[in-house]
Amino acid sequence: MQISKKKFKLLWNFGRFHLREIFYQKWSLQSYLGSPVYLETDKKVTVIIPSYHGKRARNLQPLVRSILKCNFVEKIIISNHNPEIKLEDWVKTDDSRVKLINHSVRRGCGYGWIIASQEKTADYFIVIDDDMLIYPQQLALLFEQLIHQPGIPHGLIGRCADGKYVMSQDIEVEFLYNIYAVTQAHIQKYLEYTQKLIEQGYASSESIEYWADDIIVSQTGIGRPKIHKVGFIGQCKTTKSLGVSTFTENQFDGHRIQVYEGLAKLKSEKTMPKLTQI
Repeated sequence: MQISKKKFKLLWNFGRFHLREIFYQKWSLQSYLGSPVYLETDKKVTVIIPSYHGKRARNLQPLVRSILKCNFVEKIIISNHNPEIKLEDWVKTDDSRVKLINHSVRRGCGYGWIIASQEKTADYFIVIDDDMLIYPQQLALLFEQLIHQPGIPHGLIGRCADGKYVMSQDIEVEFLYNIYAVTQAHIQKYLEYTQKLIEQGYASSESIEYWADDIIVSQTGIGRPKIHKVGFIGQCKTTKSLGVSTFTENQFDGHRIQVYEGLAKLKSEKTMPKLTQI
């Protein structure tokens, strides 16, 4: 019996959806049972988790448990950008390193960089999207790369100049996605670029905050950002869901191209390729 393409696609999506759920349950259980992770360094990192959609709120508790297993984590800040939920309903911990911030108005994912900029005494940051199912060992490997080469932003997922989406490889990329390891200097450069883009009319604050903050932070180093090989990288089953992921919105590409082209003008990099989708 021959299966139609439509039915095959439905079966494929069904299977992939449930495989993601199996991985999620394994990851969540490991956040309880896994061993602590230690780095031989006196350097500490502040982790920022922008919480954007209610359908991803269940990720927060196991994500916090996983991160708290790392001895190099000084603070975890969860910034709730969705006033329809309260973080206290989803995150239960007595650990003094965890700080919950509920905002009374809707914010974009990029508001996490504003939260980071308010941590004046922190030198290193890792910003993690709320759909990332990260293990402590992966966080440790990423932080080691930032310490080793602090001049550029680091991550695990990115986009090459040719448009190829890549993850868990040791290569330079054009943009980072989903998880970002940066220094205080990168945060300040991000604020500088953002202010100039808005003041010179190249982009609106909304375009940056909701759709293109990753483009800007990826360009704040002394060279191209890098991603690194850390094994399989888990993402929750809403990662590509319509109405949940911002990249599924109709205006997504238009806003990002506007910000990208404005940033190219600021940096006077006329050799930057003309993009139609980023």
